Amino acid sequence: MSARFWRAGESYVLLLAAIFGVAAGLVLTFTICSEFLGRMVLLIPAAINKLKDEGRKEANREWVGWNERRMAAERDGLPFDEPPPAGPQSRNGR
Repeated sequence: MSARFWRAGESYVLLLAAIFGVAAGLVLTFTICSEFLGRMVLLIPAAINKLKDEGRKEANREWVGWNERRMAAERDGLPFDEPPPAGPQSRNGR
């Protein structure tokens, strides 16, 4: 009878080891996923801000080019009927 008990106890130990192994795997998977998502939460706004800054620089270049052409036409006494670029000229909306 003690031999049967030992075998049953041995299977319980193996069962507990399997449960702990699965739990450790789940914790590790959760940790890796949360780390990945945490990094994405930090990287996405930075990428959006970079794209916004590039857009602002491009709009500024368009305005500067338009204004230089306007001033050159004014200086040379030529008519200037080119419409201004789309979008705000400055950040304060003027």
